[in-house]
Amino acid sequence: MTSRADHEKDPAYGLKLRLGSGRRLKLGERLGRGGEGSVYAAANRRNHAVKLYRAPDKPQLANKIAAMVDAGLAKQSPFAAFPVDVVHTQDGAFAGFLMKAVRDRRPLHDLYAPGARKQHFPDIDYRFLARTATNIARAVASIHHTGCVIGDINPSGMLVADDATVALVDADSFQFSHGGQQFLCAVGVPDYTPPELQGHSFHGVVRTQQHDAFGLAVILFQVLMMGRHPFDGVPDAGEAPPMGERIQRRLYPHIPERPTGMQPPPGLPALTEFSGTLADLFAHAFTAQGNTPRPDALQWVTALEHFEKNLRRCRADRRHHYPRESTTCPWCQMEVQSGTPLFPGRPPAPIPPELAEALQHALKQVRHCTRCNTFCEDEICPVCADPERDGRRLMIVHMPADVAAMEAAHCHDGLYFVLMGSVNPTQNMDLSHVALEKLIERLANSPVQEIIIATSFTAEGDATAYVLTELLKEQPYKISRLARGMPLGSELEYVDAGTLAQAVYERQLLQEKKDTSC
Repeated sequence: MTSRADHEKDPAYGLKLRLGSGRRLKLGERLGRGGEGSVYAAANRRNHAVKLYRAPDKPQLANKIAAMVDAGLAKQSPFAAFPVDVVHTQDGAFAGFLMKAVRDRRPLHDLYAPGARKQHFPDIDYRFLARTATNIARAVASIHHTGCVIGDINPSGMLVADDATVALVDADSFQFSHGGQQFLCAVGVPDYTPPELQGHSFHGVVRTQQHDAFGLAVILFQVLMMGRHPFDGVPDAGEAPPMGERIQRRLYPHIPERPTGMQPPPGLPALTEFSGTLADLFAHAFTAQGNTPRPDALQWVTALEHFEKNLRRCRADRRHHYPRESTTCPWCQMEVQSGTPLFPGRPPAPIPPELAEALQHALKQVRHCTRCNTFCEDEICPVCADPERDGRRLMIVHMPADVAAMEAAHCHDGLYFVLMGSVNPTQNMDLSHVALEKLIERLANSPVQEIIIATSFTAEGDATAYVLTELLKEQPYKISRLARGMPLGSELEYVDAGTLAQAVYERQLLQEKKDTSC
């Protein structure tokens, strides 16, 4: 944005402009400036902006903008700032074009790089990154549907809003055909250029959607993998070749069985363990040769929608989410190795004195229930004090929030015991975070007949369930655990393989086999 004084010093200030329709156009504040020209708000056209070229005297450029307007591309895709009208000076010379304004968005690299994310997107979690990746693929698919090829596909041309929606700018550089004339894209960034075009001049080169598919895959990898380029890596010996050479030689280091002389960057999750589906798509995108097609944008949309649906939240950090195929949170491990938080959030606001006083009062009043170990204000919590509860059934859960969830579901009329933690299998099965001694005390001289182990279906939850089973296996209790299986309302095609397998193993018997013998 520019101040009024700077605005008045701008050479374009006071310039008399007209649209192709003949209507007068008035410039507002300057919104941005690039190598080709500047973008201004359209003062008399709501929600529109104007791009004025620094060197507009190029007949081919004027013809391209006119063709894009004539083809109505702006009506065909809402994801790109396509020209909606041609802009001329008062004397009829070509000056630029009118487009829908793209406001309140940041360049994509401000999102996927952890350092920039702290400043520009402080409140997001990993699900936001996954949704943004899906929306990027959806935007590229929409643009391809218009018949355009982006060509110069790179993060600076993609803008992200606070709701994870994506808009593409610099649409005037897209490759486009209209009326028997083809307008090429003569620019590109080497880091997003496919192997077959590395080192080539883009002048005269006809780009394809398969070329875009490579750049799209690079961008999606960066969004999902904390800004790392897919061809980043550590050489087995010597120095790593330049990025363009790595791409050209297809030295993609994330396929264990395919030696490239490069190892993945330290701390980055192994893709095969992180998500097998995405690992396969990235492998095809970065190693394809000859006539082997790269995954297109629609394939990525389908895969990424499924990926986001199957993310689970990390118990240690609510901003961390990771696929169910992973046994542990990769982002926690990355933070430990790097010493840098990946989702730092905003600095905490100062606590008002009255709230601090209330919290102190609450802390003094809150204690552990002497029977179930949950938080309460009295010696015994309301659930344990309820004479209508069935004391013969005891459900063991991780945290008080789990009790609240069960009570909301109205599926258990017995009592609870809250462990106040879980067993971490990555820390030598440390039992110090679970109240096992209190549990033993709770069970002594009690009427409990059945114990329901209601731990989470995570590595920590499974480890906790194992410890509890071993602890109680010699005791005279009926012991059960919550069933794993299909979520309510789910469709088979969107359920991960592990959940499907467990649903088969724990299937319910509906009818015994009938004896049909005579």
